[in-house]
Amino acid sequence: SLTDGSIAIEEYKEHKALCFTTVQGSADSITVKQTKSAEEGYNVTVFEADMLLRHMGPSTAYNENLAILDKDGGVLYSFTLRHADAGVYMQTSGQSGAIIAQRWVWFNFRLEYHYGANGNRVLVYVNGELKYESALGASATEAAALRITPDTGISSKLYLDNVTFGSIVKEEN
Repeated sequence: SLTDGSIAIEEYKEHKALCFTTVQGSADSITVKQTKSAEEGYNVTVFEADMLLRHMGPSTAYNENLAILDKDGGVLYSFTLRHADAGVYMQTSGQSGAIIAQRWVWFNFRLEYHYGANGNRVLVYVNGELKYESALGASATEAAALRITPDTGISSKLYLDNVTFGSIVKEEN
């Protein structure tokens, strides 16, 4: 949902991509949805994209809040990508993790949401390397969307390219 921001194709660092621009004080977000529910036997929902985060001020650090949503819009899991001088790192439940990417540099981001009777978990890969894993309670609820919401106190640009979002069979559950 956009009120003050914009979505456009822009070129940055010789790379054309979808650019989601927000302005300070707005509550804009972008949601990537699956076009159909997973077929029986699928147990992993995957969001993958090449991305670059760019803040436009006024602070030197900012957050992009990501929420994995069910088909009714309920939050299954949420975390933050924090962009600071040192780089981009993940923040979950107030805990900051290790740097997962350099600042203002393109990186491949892969988010896997595993669900089923043996327990749910979230895995995050950056440039093919596992950077984060979280175990959750068991549930058969599949992820239907990913919502990205920047902090309201900043102006930012989020570049996305080669975006995929869908369900796969990855492991026995």
